[in-house]
Order: sequence, then structure tokens, then C-alpha cells
Amino acid sequence: MGLCTECRRTGAVELVGLVCDRFGASAQPTGVCTECRIRQTALHT
Repeated sequence: MGLCTECRRTGAVELVGLVCDRFGASAQPTGVCTECRIRQTALHT
């Protein structure tokens, strides 16, 4: 899992701050993120 910082949805790029699942998708209030372009993985130290 990681924080999706940039999402591509329906051909458009949207900035989101949601948690991506293992497939890189994340749920949004307005729809579903089809692909995370930039993801920050949470490092467990």
C-alpha cells in the first residue's frame, strides 16, 4: 500500500491524496482512480 499522490483517471490527470490498493487503484468521492502514476510507499521502520 502507499499514498497515491497523482492519479490518472479517464485520460485526465488528477491530484489525489488517497491510499492505493495493491493494484494501484484508489477510491475517490467522485469516482474510481484507474491508475496511480505517482505513489509514495509507506515505509515501516
